[in-house]
Amino acid sequence: MAADELTGLIHYLGQEDWQECFGEVLGDHIGPALEAGDISFEELAEMIGPDVAMTLWGCAFEDFLGQDRDDGRNFVDVYLKRRGWKEGPRNSAYMRALKASVMSLYEVSDIKPGQSLMARDLLRGGEPVLVHEGTATRTLEQWDRIAARLVPSDGKTILAGGLLAYSRGACEDLAANLYRALRKRRGKAEFPKVDTQTLHELAPMFTLTWLFRTCEPL
Repeated sequence: MAADELTGLIHYLGQEDWQECFGEVLGDHIGPALEAGDISFEELAEMIGPDVAMTLWGCAFEDFLGQDRDDGRNFVDVYLKRRGWKEGPRNSAYMRALKASVMSLYEVSDIKPGQSLMARDLLRGGEPVLVHEGTATRTLEQWDRIAARLVPSDGKTILAGGLLAYSRGACEDLAANLYRALRKRRGKAEFPKVDTQTLHELAPMFTLTWLFRTCEPL
């Protein structure tokens, strides 16, 4: 997550009842894992480290940005209508792009440390996409898999902040969870093909699958 670009948006969570709405989404992303381990979010942060815990928080927050409430309101839309004049066109465009994004599973290749990588969507298919990224490219290796959101920004494609490195075991778990969610196996591919709307609806699955695999046994 580009913290500087989202500072005002994050602070706005304290307005009205948005914090409660976000809490429900955060619960979808990490609640079952906390219940399974009978631990709190603070205890989880001690186990996996505060930086990783904030990444999980970021995954939930980015999901929250794309959700509409029962009354039809969207957090990003409301914020930009009331405070957009403070953000300027660049930050506003980034927030709207995050709102429209979905998390998927990508295989990375052609990594240029500190500069870029190619990301191939394993769930929706298509050709690999050039992604401009500085930090993650210094630790990722050829053919690693990541759960992430690809977001357009200033004419380029970048990674949002909620990025989870997926092990082979976590990928297998995700495939199994997707098959169960879709209720039937579609062909014999390693991963079932899903559409963008399905990914939007299943966003918490990426966080929970990663969390259960990483912290097993809780």
